[in-house]
Amino acid sequence: MNLACTRRQWLSATTALLAASCPLVGAAAAPRYRVTDLGDLGGGNVRVKALNNHGVSVGMANRKPVDNRGVGFVSHRGRMRGMRHAGRATPSSATGINDAGLVCGYDGTNGVFTKARAWLSPDGERVYVPAPRDAHTFAFAVNASGQVTGVSGDLPFVGGAGHFEPFTLPAGFGLGVGRDIHDDGTVLGDMVGPHGQCAFLRQGGVVQALSVPGAESHAAAGINDRGVVCGTLKRPGGRVARAFVWQDGLTRELGSLDGRDDSSSVAHGLNAAGTVVGRATRPADGGGGRSRWCAFVATADGGMVDLNTRLDPVAGAGWVLREAVAINDRGQIVGEGLYQGVPRAFLLSPWA
Repeated sequence: MNLACTRRQWLSATTALLAASCPLVGAAAAPRYRVTDLGDLGGGNVRVKALNNHGVSVGMANRKPVDNRGVGFVSHRGRMRGMRHAGRATPSSATGINDAGLVCGYDGTNGVFTKARAWLSPDGERVYVPAPRDAHTFAFAVNASGQVTGVSGDLPFVGGAGHFEPFTLPAGFGLGVGRDIHDDGTVLGDMVGPHGQCAFLRQGGVVQALSVPGAESHAAAGINDRGVVCGTLKRPGGRVARAFVWQDGLTRELGSLDGRDDSSSVAHGLNAAGTVVGRATRPADGGGGRSRWCAFVATADGGMVDLNTRLDPVAGAGWVLREAVAINDRGQIVGEGLYQGVPRAFLLSPWA
């Protein structure tokens, strides 16, 4: 994973992951899971982005196979519905949802996401964040209070209905983005400076880079109520990316699926217990030095586990789980993979 990138790559990539902590607190060994297809809107190409504690997920999907303009969706119990959007030629993406069902996301203009506008949707209608009209503005996460964070122009922001506040970055940093927002308003994000990309926390109006010893660069993914951060770091002089957790200045790498020191892992999210999900490499079938990405879950006492090995053998038949995107406090997980060779999005629910 190359953490040095252009603005376009940085904003469009599913970046980042853990910048966080000491042992994962209160986690249990990985259970077995039942799998539910999230559904689609008729055109496939489903990209899931977030999950709340009621098992409701959001993301972006196509209405027609030939239509490249995604539409924001909400999915619950395998039933997906498209969200109302600004117009036929306007793409949209839902990117975050809180436990009250408040969704955040962004619309594009003229069929593309340049000059995108961030919004909240309490009841299906858009309420736009009052960002500058000449800046592309993306919302990526929403907290229990309805505050959102993301990026507007080159700067991270916190905002909401009728409120918009861009951040002042530390000297030497000229590009930043908010990735997640705690219920107390603390923002976790990434910024780029003279030494590359690094994760930051913004507390009390002050942005401070995370200290991650031994990392050439690092990127953020999520923060929980205990202040545990997850993200991905890049080791000096190497091509290996590793998921990590950070808390109160302490960092721990989460390892790999195959125990190899040259295997990569990328964190995408964590829950209140500190259980982390993401994707990691392991040798591909047939060998030959090739590798493939698999969805993982990492707990304190269970280590990093390939979620493909934890599926219900009947309901999970035909599924290949490539990436876990988010996990809620009930242990449910959403992500993306293949079902009978066709790209699909999934919800995993613990059952044993």
